[in-house]
Amino acid sequence: MTREQPSRRLAIQLASHGEEIKINRQRADGSWTTPFRLKAALLRTRSRRIRTALNALSAYVRANQPLQNPRDVGWTNYCAILRELQESGQGLYDAIFDGSGPAADLRKAIDALKPDGELLVHIADDDVTLPFGFLFEGQIKAPPESPRRAHFDQFWLSQLRITVVVQNSGTDDERFLCLDPKEFRALYALNRAEFELAVEALDPRETRQLRSLLNIPLKEHYDWSSAREAWDSCVGNVFFVLAHSDGDILSLSDSTLDSGSFSKRFNRPGDGPLTLLILNCCLSIMGAAGGSLLSAVARPGFSGIVGTEAEILNSVALRCGTQLMWNLCANGRTLGEAIDALQQSDDPTVFPLNLFYTCYARREFRLSSPLEGLAS
Repeated sequence: MTREQPSRRLAIQLASHGEEIKINRQRADGSWTTPFRLKAALLRTRSRRIRTALNALSAYVRANQPLQNPRDVGWTNYCAILRELQESGQGLYDAIFDGSGPAADLRKAIDALKPDGELLVHIADDDVTLPFGFLFEGQIKAPPESPRRAHFDQFWLSQLRITVVVQNSGTDDERFLCLDPKEFRALYALNRAEFELAVEALDPRETRQLRSLLNIPLKEHYDWSSAREAWDSCVGNVFFVLAHSDGDILSLSDSTLDSGSFSKRFNRPGDGPLTLLILNCCLSIMGAAGGSLLSAVARPGFSGIVGTEAEILNSVALRCGTQLMWNLCANGRTLGEAIDALQQSDDPTVFPLNLFYTCYARREFRLSSPLEGLAS
């Protein structure tokens, strides 16, 4: 069994300051540099352009399954979307680093991490959430080739291990990092209609894995009332949601919760066990400043979120979520290793939408040993 090795890490923090965002980095001695300021509106505009391109990529995948579909002759549509994603990623990069002084120093510090160092980003839930994984450095071009993982090598998600930490969450609580498998609990809140359709896309092995995962207490629930009863009855270490989402609303088959209601109904005492929230939904780490699903972890009890930067097909979301949970529960991987394995895959059943996931939780989270009795 492998364990994620301690990596080179650089911590930065973003903080709202009126119409600006302040950015600074942590020095080796633990102190923080003097922040530099950027226009929040510009960062929002550039981030929105990236996510628009990601949504176009998601729509492309929906219309071209499998990706070898000859309707996109010469891959012209794919290449156009990829070029737009590169240009928008370059635009956000330039908005942050197109300057001297502290901005240039930060750029050099981040460049020194590559490849495979960890960029740890501290934010509050009312800050601008930036799609750091899709910052782009390199030559903008869209090769006329079928979709492949190498097309994303010049985006940050291929060069850095990116972790985002939400202020006031339990991310730094060491109790969360290594769990006893005998005490491990997982709750699944699922939109029944979307879930049943998505299951049909899984192959037999994936279906067996999913059914084994759903047998872990607290099992699956198809409405918020049932999920709340299960949540109140026992401690849950993972809360897995497959639902409709617009970045604020979570909809199951018969009921809907906004981010504020979700936070209130599924909160935990600050001194209680911590929970990882896996939001396998469209736009699950977006939403309005201070009114997004990130606010669910900006309180004691939740340690973090794994969520998506843009719209994602339900079948791909369920497949990605199953892979993530299987690596955690059956293969003994850390959360970071599970995220890396998911993002590095060029499996056409998940690629390129597997790149949409961002880790808003400590990468070191793991079970002390794999769960027994899971049927692969």
